[in-house]
Amino acid sequence: MKYTAAYILKISEILTKEKLYSKKLEVKMIENVLKKNFSITWRWFYRMQIPMIIGYHDMFEDLTTFHVWGTVCMNQAFNYSTTLSKRNGSNQTHEYMDFQKELFTGDYNKFNEEIILGDKAKSNGVSAMSVSDMTGIPRATVIRKCKFLLKNDYLRLNEKKQYILTDITTEKILPYQKSIFKNKAKFIRKVLNLLTIS
Repeated sequence: MKYTAAYILKISEILTKEKLYSKKLEVKMIENVLKKNFSITWRWFYRMQIPMIIGYHDMFEDLTTFHVWGTVCMNQAFNYSTTLSKRNGSNQTHEYMDFQKELFTGDYNKFNEEIILGDKAKSNGVSAMSVSDMTGIPRATVIRKCKFLLKNDYLRLNEKKQYILTDITTEKILPYQKSIFKNKAKFIRKVLNLLTIS
């Protein structure tokens, strides 16, 4: 509930900045409203969360594999965000789909290598040991899950034998993420409406 309240507060601040929402919120107030309306808000939350988990389970066969893939994805997203900040400045916004496509296809690597590092190639991959350290999943399990991800073309190995994303993500995962974002938007809308009238 604390994470959800903090997340809702952050969204409300963004919407307020964009002049799309006007009520001033605080974390404690959000938590209190969620507790007071626990049954209905929990129902909204599960309507958002359960389809997402079932979908990722179907795609990756189990949630541990999804977490391994997600860790590689977050590592690559962090590296890409750093690259964009160096290239365009930290204040510039980026279109979501452009960001995702470049992230998953690795189009930014050429820029990394040529502009930022000269002739020194930069790898944006992550090793099985690092994934294990970040997730707490045993290294042997990470290696086994990565074999599945390699076989099904969710990941590939770079020149340093580190795991990176493949462009199958743009074909298979991005369309699925859009449906997740729709469910998330419904949840946020309902909670903000509830907070507005509370």
